[in-house]
Amino acid sequence: MYPNRKHLNDVEIKIRVDEETAERIEGWARFRKAQRAAFCRELLKTQLDLLEQLEGELTDEQKQG
Repeated sequence: MYPNRKHLNDVEIKIRVDEETAERIEGWARFRKAQRAAFCRELLKTQLDLLEQLEGELTDEQKQG
């Protein structure tokens, strides 16, 4: 059914947020026409990619300097 089972989103991670954050998530998810969980998953993946990119750049700078 799935060509690459590693990309199957089957690991559940639960978080709790305050009311203001929940409203912000709901607003952005509605704007993006996505479910809250799907929006949060994509947001988290994007932030992790950015952190890893930044970490790589910092490591490269340390190697050069």
